[in-house]
Parts: sequence; C-alpha cells; structure tokens
Amino acid sequence: MKNMLNIKNSIILVLCITIICMGIGFIVLSLELKSKQKEISIFDIIYTDVEIVSSIKGGKKEPFGRINITSNGKVLDMNFSLNNPNDELIYLVTIKNAGNISGEVIDIIESPEYSNKYATSITPVKITYTDVKGKILEPDEETQMKIKVTYEKTETPKKVAFNEKLAMITESR
Repeated sequence: MKNMLNIKNSIILVLCITIICMGIGFIVLSLELKSKQKEISIFDIIYTDVEIVSSIKGGKKEPFGRINITSNGKVLDMNFSLNNPNDELIYLVTIKNAGNISGEVIDIIESPEYSNKYATSITPVKITYTDVKGKILEPDEETQMKIKVTYEKTETPKKVAFNEKLAMITESR
C-alpha cells in the first residue's frame, strides 16, 4: 500500500512540474507575441536618388534634363530639352525598399504614353530604361534603374522639349 502511495505521489509531482513548466512556456510565448504585435509592418518601395551619369551633346548646345522625385517617392517627374541629333542624357535612379517587409516592383508606368499615339510629339527622341519589373526587394535593399534619353538621327533636326512621368507600381510580398 505504501508503495502504491509513493507511485501516486510521484505521478502527482511530475504532473505538477509539467503544469508549472507549461505555464512558464506560455508566459514566455505570450511576451514574445506581444512584442511582435507592437511591430508595425511598413511597406514602402520608393525612388530615393537620381544622378546624371553622362550628357553627350550632338551639336553646339548642351542637352538639358531634370528629374525630380515626387508623390512621396513614387513618381519621377522628368523635363527634357534636346537640341541636336546624337544628344544623349543618361541617369541612374536608385529604388529602395524603405519599409520592413519585402515587396516587388510590378510595373513602371509612363505618362503620357509617348510610345503609342503621342510618339510623333517627341519624334525623334527615344526614352529607354532598365526593366525592373518583377524585382523583389527585401527591407533596406536597393536596386538601380538606368534611364537613357536619346535624340536619334533625323534629316530635319528640331529642338524637342517635353515632360514625362514614370510612376512605380509595387506590392508587398
């Protein structure tokens, strides 16, 4: 009988220790969950910097270009004036994930869409940029996009001045 009582007491002791350990585990888990809950997820992929890489003049007058970052870093507002065939401007734009969750660059939208019905208004100027569609950026990661504005050869040169915007569409991952 005494042996049976010792076994019961041992089982009760083991169960009490198990319950105490589970309680401590739940307290630790709860504190960790509260600290995670206080963290706010921030999604913010933006243009952060624009620098001119090169400017090539095809004649006597230097081509002009200015790019401003607007709309909280989501839009590049560009203003160009090219004078002669072979004028060229090249810019390097930095795109950064300033948030704390990863995100993807879905598309870069041109406005106005010169490549379609407005193409004749800036002919013979051609704008190209590095394809960053589908680029996934982790928090604090950066990528670069090169923008190239070229005045192609033409028989009747004319001064071409225009504005364009490049808006970035992104989504969180």
